[in-house]
Amino acid sequence: MKLNEYQSLAMRTAKDMGSLDKNLLHVALGITSDAGELADNVKKYVVYGGAYDGDNLIEELGDCLWFIALGAKTLGLPLEDIARYNVEKLKKRYPNGYNDVDAFMRWDKVDKPVVPVVMQPIQEVEEEFLTLNTKEYEDGEEEPSNIFTRLFSKIS
Repeated sequence: MKLNEYQSLAMRTAKDMGSLDKNLLHVALGITSDAGELADNVKKYVVYGGAYDGDNLIEELGDCLWFIALGAKTLGLPLEDIARYNVEKLKKRYPNGYNDVDAFMRWDKVDKPVVPVVMQPIQEVEEEFLTLNTKEYEDGEEEPSNIFTRLFSKIS
């Protein structure tokens, strides 16, 4: 099924709240509510050792998708446009696939000329942080707060 087909079929059950602000509120509260139900299912499985309930996970993910489709409809956009925009953003943010530096830097939010200048110090900071983060701190050694100050001074 294509996303726009899903949106069309799912929106036959959407309630128009009468105004943009109320429709957006419906979307935001609906996504939050169903994401909370999804999280509760995962919590019961992971934290409390309950049974894995894949059917409920599918149901809650579907409910979240329904509200995302409603959000797209509310904005007057086809769901496939939202998906396309998201993929383009991810390509900019993670040009070589996921890595922690790109996740931290969010390159899609930075002007392109800054990227080459900033990247090298960030990689050095990440490497130094990983080294320092695994080190045991004994009496008299540098406090972690001073380490962060020193690390982030490299990129500012």
